[in-house]
Amino acid sequence: MKLWLELKPLVVITAILLIFLENVTGVRTVMSVIHGYIGLVIVLFIGLAMKVYMRKNKMWLAAAHASFILDSSVIIGSIYFHGLLETPWTFGPAFVTFMGAYVFGVATGVVYAVYTTASFVGLFVLEYFKIIPHFSIFHGMQDLYWIDPGYFVDSLIGIFILNFVMAVAVGLLSMQTDRRNQRIEEYAHAFEGAESKFRKIEAEADKADKLLQGKHSNIEKSQRLIEDRKKEIADLEAEIERLKRSR
Repeated sequence: MKLWLELKPLVVITAILLIFLENVTGVRTVMSVIHGYIGLVIVLFIGLAMKVYMRKNKMWLAAAHASFILDSSVIIGSIYFHGLLETPWTFGPAFVTFMGAYVFGVATGVVYAVYTTASFVGLFVLEYFKIIPHFSIFHGMQDLYWIDPGYFVDSLIGIFILNFVMAVAVGLLSMQTDRRNQRIEEYAHAFEGAESKFRKIEAEADKADKLLQGKHSNIEKSQRLIEDRKKEIADLEAEIERLKRSR
């Protein structure tokens, strides 16, 4: 979650610069992409607010999921006002799916992929039956290729495949990374345990060595004492022999 909050400003600012480049080159007018600007600013604001909140409080799981869903919804809403299937920006929600799968795993990533696809399908159906208006990026040509079955079917399938593959691939990668980190932690704990045992054995060996040194010192003292007694006995025997001779 923290990684997504760190990367979100970079992604949003990059998208804003790309849209601004469209304005500068005359590809789009500012008013035609104003919804994109508004949506990206909302996403950026949500990310900054969540980042500030997490500095002082623990992030609830439900709030984290709500943040991802809200980001995806705002991005999809901006794409709707930008032409929906007419725009090449349909890959935008895949960033949310990417980070959702990375943070929460494959299952959650697939849920985000299904949500993204269902949102595009729902908006397209509402546009197709003219329940909601279609904001075409091609001025004066409202009925274009976006209503052709060959185009919109491929587009919607492509959106699902992109998000689904992103969810599965990144989720599996995240699981492998977690397992690898877990093994590293287990190895670290095992190493710490082995090191602790080694230090304990080393301390016991030092203690035994000191004890042996003490016993060796006592043995040397006993040997010196015996040698002294032997010398005293030899002196007494010599004195006795001398006295016998003097008689």
